[in-house]
Amino acid sequence: MTSKIRVEEIVDLIDFLCICGFPEEFEIMGRLIVDKLSYVSDFSMDNGKAKEWSGAILYLIAKESGLFKM
Repeated sequence: MTSKIRVEEIVDLIDFLCICGFPEEFEIMGRLIVDKLSYVSDFSMDNGKAKEWSGAILYLIAKESGLFKM
């Protein structure tokens, strides 16, 4: 499981990046992904940098939503 402090840090970065130019839907999806991942018992986002986690999550959302195909 991921610590609550790390979850808040990643969500804050996702919120900031979405304010800077991503659609609001990305912010909502990013929060949902972080929330789901934070409860997986054998997985933790405590390792690595919060910037990398937030960037990877937003990249995944952008790729799956077809943003790069436009």
